[in-house]
Amino acid sequence: MYNLSMVMGEQGYEMSHENAHWILKKGLGYSPVQMLVASIGACGGYVLDSILDKMQLNHVMKEIDMSFEVNQDSKAKELTSVSMVFYVQLEGQDYEKAQHALTLVHKYCPVMLSLNEDIKIEKSIRFI
Repeated sequence: MYNLSMVMGEQGYEMSHENAHWILKKGLGYSPVQMLVASIGACGGYVLDSILDKMQLNHVMKEIDMSFEVNQDSKAKELTSVSMVFYVQLEGQDYEKAQHALTLVHKYCPVMLSLNEDIKIEKSIRFI
């Protein structure tokens, strides 16, 4: 079992780490939904990087751009979709293999696997 702790600070819930201090409140820091989207992107990026390594494709992960939508008709404003673009520098012409690696990300990303199945996740890769 893993543990995390948050305290209620003067401005909202806070998480502290030896190298970071996060306020989880929209407008002051990242909202919990933004943190969830960031977790989806980071997990997907680490998984894609690992798969490309296992495929022995010489690459450098450069950036992940993400956008998301929430259900505006719901009081909860729950997450409905996430779109991610992975920017990857790839040596050689193994674009098809890298595209195949992208199709495997969802299967091995524990954050994506933990989400409600109704949340649409789109992933694409841009070679730079």
